[in-house]
Amino acid sequence: MNKMTTKMKIVNIILLVLIVIGTYLLFTQDKWVTPLTNYILSFENNEDLKTGSRWTGKINAVKTDCIFDGICSVTVSDVEVVVVQGMVALEEGAEVGKLIGAESVSDVSKYIGKEANVFARKIGNNVYSLYGNSEFFIEIKN
Repeated sequence: MNKMTTKMKIVNIILLVLIVIGTYLLFTQDKWVTPLTNYILSFENNEDLKTGSRWTGKINAVKTDCIFDGICSVTVSDVEVVVVQGMVALEEGAEVGKLIGAESVSDVSKYIGKEANVFARKIGNNVYSLYGNSEFFIEIKN
């Protein structure tokens, strides 16, 4: 019985330490998230930032999580296109494409089912981004 109690105390201590570390990281994220993101992005090949893919398709969905430091995106033909990424500090002169045909990302929800032209760069599996070139765009056809 004592052996089980000792194991439970160790597990509780480990969980408490993890909670303290997580809380510390949460409250200090403004000091470490942006430098870490910029450090990771510095490894990208700048030549690749300028090239992209073009396609036309129907708008399937809109995600507006950038309001809460997440990602705002428009899904066109089941391909997510990042329009705004929260907590990413753009360096001076950094380029970002445009959303054409809607006032903001949240307004795109009115156009679900409509066609859109897209020019963006691939950043992941079935995920593209308007970051990296001012010529990138999502153009909603009315």
